[in-house]
Amino acid sequence: LVIEALSHASKVRGSLNGAIFHSDHGSVYTSQAFRNYCSSLGVRQSMGAVGTSADNALAESFNATLKREILRDRKVF
Repeated sequence: LVIEALSHASKVRGSLNGAIFHSDHGSVYTSQAFRNYCSSLGVRQSMGAVGTSADNALAESFNATLKREILRDRKVF
């Protein structure tokens, strides 16, 4: 699924060469297949320290605000 999402982003943007993909240490992001795919697109992977939730605090706060403002009383994004 993450390879498919990255593939779609590459097609939409034209190129992801030089992009940085920041994620947690989930198995889908650390798999050899995903690492190879990132490399083939010129995407550099970035991962926060294990057990450090502060890395994602800003992104999570932004996403929460975005969902709250866009969704309001809807249940589906």
